[in-house]
Amino acid sequence: CKVRSDRVDSSFGQAEVSTSEGPLVVNVRLATESGPLVEGDSALIISEDTKHMIYTIRKISNELTKI
Repeated sequence: CKVRSDRVDSSFGQAEVSTSEGPLVVNVRLATESGPLVEGDSALIISEDTKHMIYTIRKISNELTKI
């Protein structure tokens, strides 16, 4: 996914996920082991809170985004 909000932390954030029907904006929170995320960063969804419809994400290293 790609971060859409100006930042992502433990209580705030939005990201865009590509789907076959077009982009979807979802609420996200920063994983405790992740480095900081800001608008435009690529991230990996690592878990989902289905009750609150929030996804936990972590930063993807630059090496992985070039693959």
